[in-house]
Amino acid sequence: MIENSKLPINQLIAKINEAADNDEELKLTVDEVKLAAKEFGSLVMIPVYDMNNFPIKRLNRDENTALDKE
Repeated sequence: MIENSKLPINQLIAKINEAADNDEELKLTVDEVKLAAKEFGSLVMIPVYDMNNFPIKRLNRDENTALDKE
């Protein structure tokens, strides 16, 4: 039987917690995103952004672009 901490979902949760504890950016692989969606998809919404498409940053960028045109 596989040790609980070696289960892929527990390794992913540990990775998320470590990044949160260290206030660090977290990058997930495609397989990690698929695993999270499979395990948590029916429980929560999992947004996937890169910082160029992050809604608040995009809004600010669009506002700055509009101001530059005036």
